Amino acid sequence: MPRSGNSRVVDLVYEYLKENGPQNTFTIYDFMNERKNWEGGRATVSVTIHQIAQVLRTHPAFKVIREEREFVNDRGPSRPVKVYGIVPVNILVDNIVGRTHNITVRKKQPAFLRAALEERERGF
Repeated sequence: MPRSGNSRVVDLVYEYLKENGPQNTFTIYDFMNERKNWEGGRATVSVTIHQIAQVLRTHPAFKVIREEREFVNDRGPSRPVKVYGIVPVNILVDNIVGRTHNITVRKKQPAFLRAALEERERGF
């Protein structure tokens, strides 16, 4: 699992992909840096493309759907980009609960996963 410093990024990206479906890395990057805070100003959390790519690549809540080529401009070169989707929360919770040893620290989980784990505990 990634460090807790990226939990907010994971939460925001997960909710964005849940609402908008699979998106490529640059679209997610644009969303993260063009968000407005509650006062209408710039987002208080800005991220780099490398941070987004690392979170998407390593966190179990995201999976690669496909790879495509994106053109930088009309006549310019293209670059490969990955399109990411989400793994359903119930599968993530099953994977965490199904472990034989507890290596998961609840405080370091993103908010959506923490809520799902607490709901699962109340249900049992």
